[in-house]
Formats: sequence, C-alpha cells, structure tokens
Amino acid sequence: MQWSAHHPLIVAPDRQSVLQTFDDPHEVLRAIEQSTTPTWAGFLSYDLGRFFEVLPECATDDLHLPLIAMSPYLSAPVDRSSNQIPPRELQKATSTFARRQYLQSVGKCIEYIAAGDVFQVNLSQRFTAPLVRTPGAIFDYLRTHFPAAYAAYLDFGDYQLISNSPELFLRVERLPDGRRRIVNRPIKGTRPRLVGMESELLKSEKDKAELAMIVDLQRNDLGRICEVGSVRVTTARAIEAHPTVYHGVATIEGVLRRDVTLTDILRATFPCGSVTGCPKIRAMEIIEELEPVRRGPYCGAIGWIAPDGTMELSVAIRTMIIRDNKVHIPVGGGIVADSDPQAEYDETLVKARAMFEAAGVALPD
Repeated sequence: MQWSAHHPLIVAPDRQSVLQTFDDPHEVLRAIEQSTTPTWAGFLSYDLGRFFEVLPECATDDLHLPLIAMSPYLSAPVDRSSNQIPPRELQKATSTFARRQYLQSVGKCIEYIAAGDVFQVNLSQRFTAPLVRTPGAIFDYLRTHFPAAYAAYLDFGDYQLISNSPELFLRVERLPDGRRRIVNRPIKGTRPRLVGMESELLKSEKDKAELAMIVDLQRNDLGRICEVGSVRVTTARAIEAHPTVYHGVATIEGVLRRDVTLTDILRATFPCGSVTGCPKIRAMEIIEELEPVRRGPYCGAIGWIAPDGTMELSVAIRTMIIRDNKVHIPVGGGIVADSDPQAEYDETLVKARAMFEAAGVALPD
C-alpha cells in the first residue's frame, strides 16, 4: 500500500465496519490478525501502552476515545462539501498547562533526571480552540502548505484525526525469503526552518545525545522480537528538512523472528520511545504524573496493518483531534539534563505552528 505526502492515508468508514475497543485490546488485535480483510487502517492510542505495562492512573481521560479504532481500508474522499475560508480573526487557544506550569513541569523532569530516575522525558501540552474550519479544510490546507510523509485523515463520524506526522514508528515488510524486516525511524532534535538552523542542529551535542538515547532504547525494543544479531542502526543521525522545521532522524532495522505476532510487536515497542523518554516505563510514569490529561491518539500510532504480518505505522505527532466542535492540538518535546525550560516551551510552539495556521488559531504570545 502506498502512503506518502502525495498519497495520504484517508479513512472514513461506516460505523458497522469499525473494530474498536475502550479496554482490553487483545481481542481486537487477534481479530485483525485472523481476518481475511487485506488491510486495516486507523489508529492506536498512546494509552494502549498501559495494557502492556503496569502504570499509575493520574491523568484525566477527558476525550473518551477508543484505545484502538481500525476499519477495512478503502480509500475514501475527504468531505469537502462545506469547506470554509479561514476567518480573518484568529481563534484563541487554551492549554492544559499555563506557561508557568509547563516551565515548572520541565523543571520537575530535570529534577527526576538529576536524581537518576530517567535520562529523558517527553513532556507535552495540549492546546484547545473553537473549531472554525471544517476538518476537510484543515487537512487540505496542511497538505497544500505543509506536506508531510505520513499525512492522514481519519473520520470516525463524531470525531476526526488529522495527522501531519513526519515520523515512522514501524514498517514491517516481507523479504524475498519470506521473513519480515522491521524498520523504525525515531526523530529527536528540532529547529525552525530558518537560515543557519540546519547547521546549528547538526552541531548540537544536546540534540545528538538526545537522539542517541532513543536509538539505544529502540534498538533494545526491536531486539526483543528480532532474530539474534539482526538489529542494526543503518543511520545513526541525519538532518532532514520539513516544511517548517529541521529534524534529527535515525534508522534502526532488524529481522523479526518467525513466531512473532502483532501483539508481540506492540508489547515490545509501543509506544515509540521517541515520545516517552528513557527508560521507557519510568518516563511513562512521570508523564502520567505531570500531564493533566490523557494523550489519547496523540503519540500513539496511525497507519495500516495487514493480516499477513506487514504494516506501516506513523508516530501520531503533529496530530489534531477534532471533537464536539473543538480542535485539540497537542505538542511536546524531549527533556534532558541540560534542557532550558523556556526553550523547551518555545519548541512546542515551533512544532505547533503549521497546525495552528491550518486551523485558524493564534499562537500564544
């Protein structure tokens, strides 16, 4: 199946065809594996991870979305029947954190790092604003002005996901001998796409170390399900240009053991380490403590899964959630020992810029 900036993943199923769950995911995952449907497409919530690891329950689940929602993939048109020109007056957004609270939470992450609990924590905030453009108009604007490798539009009726993710979580593909190769491309390190910023990111020891930590984590995760000796880092770090930012990207791949199931893959790798931090479980505990609301689809995965054991999933970053006439725009970043709280806050706004512009929302001062 082809998925790229020029061929986005568009899913708009009828309700009867959707496989979804709000609790134990294992039955849905087994149903997908045993299905005769060629391809399933949809999303996996970040909070699916709590069914693979024991985690505290502190944050509020205010959106009440499924842990998994997948449907048989039939390419569908985006509903453009009521697309609107964005209003001239930009909407104001509120955040799950006041700026001061976000800076304090970054500081708390740094304290945990200094105490030896973790090496890195991915902290996020979620902006919310009134919905003043149709989901289709927002998606079209992003595709036109800010194309992304893993663009996706998921319309489940009473809510929509619009993703402009640049990050590959997992690609599983068949090799000529019948075995399966698994590929992960974590992103760490961001700069605005301005003159001199690519060089600055390339030279940044902080960003280089941040990516190296996640590469090590992801390599270990893949090692749990791959043939011994097959996991390798094919690209330790490359700087990639995206419409509004530069990113540092690595590539890790391995050959899956023949007995590995879909549930095995997700248990070993989900959620992606680039959106948790490391060690993964302790970082997720800190995220649950500091972030006031559950992430839901954000930082989970979006993509397609086939019963033959192949799949392609993005990391659900740069992803908007539309529900009840509101647009939710979550953004975050990795916190390490030498992070500057204000710089980390500013980085979230850099990442949010394209989504705010597409949705007709003003960036905070």
